[in-house]
Amino acid sequence: MQSNKACRMITALIVLLYMSSSTAGTLSVPNSFSSGNTTSAADMNSNFSAVTTAVNDNDSRITALETSSDKVFQGFSSGTVNGGAGIFAMAQACSSSFSGSKICNTNEFVNSVYNSAASNLSGNAWIIPIVTGQDSYGLEVNSGRSEGFETNLNCSGWGVSSGPTTGSIVTSTGHLLITVCDNSIAVACCK
Repeated sequence: MQSNKACRMITALIVLLYMSSSTAGTLSVPNSFSSGNTTSAADMNSNFSAVTTAVNDNDSRITALETSSDKVFQGFSSGTVNGGAGIFAMAQACSSSFSGSKICNTNEFVNSVYNSAASNLSGNAWIIPIVTGQDSYGLEVNSGRSEGFETNLNCSGWGVSSGPTTGSIVTSTGHLLITVCDNSIAVACCK
């Protein structure tokens, strides 16, 4: 009888160790009981422990989802910069307008949840392009437009504001386009 009990305890520990290392939050109860049969406190505690482990795992995963780091579009910066001013100038424009914000990239903008409090939505704003593929005409960005050269999407690394260079923008109605880099416009900000 004692070795049977020890065997069940070892089995329960193995199940618990397996469950704690598993990424799925499924519940596997180690002991089942039948009407009229006696059970031990150890078997009951093993079941309760399995339930506790599964519930805590699910709680941790739900909390992680609820506090995900997905960026939310905040609006256009109140200050403006030209396309060649550089990333630091754009980041400063966002930080001055929305504390803790950053320059949006096209993926963050497109995938942002709707924010009814987004502000300063007039005109256009610079946005960092995320290249998603390449076709026979050149690079393709999230807007679906092919521009031919990567430098046409980011003012030659956000460092040139003269000549024919262009950069990615978002309009106040949410269209992703390009414009010449010598324009002084707002920056799309996400947080």
